[in-house]
Amino acid sequence: MNNGDIASELGDLLSDHRPFHSEFQIDNFIVRKSAPTAWGQYVQVLRELDSRVEELRRAYVEIERLKIDVEEFVATKPRGGSNDFKRRRLVLDELELNRRLSQAEKMQADREREFARFYSIGLSLRSAIGPVDEERRQLLDADLWRARLVETLYFEKRSSTGISKETIETLAALPSEMARAALEESEEEEVAARFFVSRNRETVAPGEVRRLVCR
Repeated sequence: MNNGDIASELGDLLSDHRPFHSEFQIDNFIVRKSAPTAWGQYVQVLRELDSRVEELRRAYVEIERLKIDVEEFVATKPRGGSNDFKRRRLVLDELELNRRLSQAEKMQADREREFARFYSIGLSLRSAIGPVDEERRQLLDADLWRARLVETLYFEKRSSTGISKETIETLAALPSEMARAALEESEEEEVAARFFVSRNRETVAPGEVRRLVCR
């Protein structure tokens, strides 16, 4: 096998690599795992989107700077007359600039894919939740904590260690009526299934993410 074949195989292998989370990870281990209710999952999705917006914006600027660097290098590099050492260094410098640009664009494409997934989930969850004013926000937040506590109690009661000190402290911190209701609900034979919103397709294509975050 010659060097060209090896490089081609390596490129094929790395083309399957995704630097960030898969759709399965996002759906189940970031969103669904974060909370038992649609509201709790929606809050988590908003956190994920917010943390990615500035990262995407900074990366777009960096990519444009690298493009300028490449164009400037090509436009200003000496044409002929250079000694061999200088010529070889210029070749390496140009290769390195293009490599940095290619890597930055690859990473950004995967950031866009992640963002598009979270954005799609966020829209689906907001549709399922409906309009939210301040009063409803307070009710949804209280229901989220209730559902979290019921889940925790359900599983801890059935574990070998029993109810933890942290859970007891959480119960004590809640209004007595809510704590009593959570205790009763945790006695049910099955804990309520976590909310899950299905999506048939992405609401926004990864290639459209820049339009969203930079407008």
